[in-house]
Amino acid sequence: MKTRDITLASMLIALQVLTLLIIYVIPTIKLALLFAVSLYSGILLRIGIKKNTIIISYIASCALIIFLIRIVDVSILFIIFFGIYGLVHESTKHYSILKKQLVRWGCFFISAALLYFAVTYIISIEIVYALWIYALICIATFVAMQILYEICVRELIRITRIKYIDEKIVFKR
Repeated sequence: MKTRDITLASMLIALQVLTLLIIYVIPTIKLALLFAVSLYSGILLRIGIKKNTIIISYIASCALIIFLIRIVDVSILFIIFFGIYGLVHESTKHYSILKKQLVRWGCFFISAALLYFAVTYIISIEIVYALWIYALICIATFVAMQILYEICVRELIRITRIKYIDEKIVFKR
């Protein structure tokens, strides 16, 4: 790895952990912050950072989040689904539509099953009686997340390109 990659990975880790620490200040926006954290790795992957760097930063972020964030549900949600989703989403961008959706939905079903078992056995919350409600909520959330993720990443890339072009034009004058 180059020093540039190590620097970007450490900045990504710091940004993810700091974003999740905001949950202590504003506890009502847990899911929004988890979604924002999943955007970071996708944006970096889309602008050309290597997958190895993103994977290493994901592993390090998981370790730091376990030790720094004492809110169990946030840690579990990040480790199982939100932390890796940006990488999965951006890695499958160049696949055919069918293969892309199969990989993304496969990731979703594996994450949902792991999340169900984590909630049932680690946190000891019984949700067996409402398994179909859990499944419907998860599917609706995943579909909404796919749509919002693509919109947010495109918009952020567009804004940064416009600012970069404006700065180049201003600098040349």
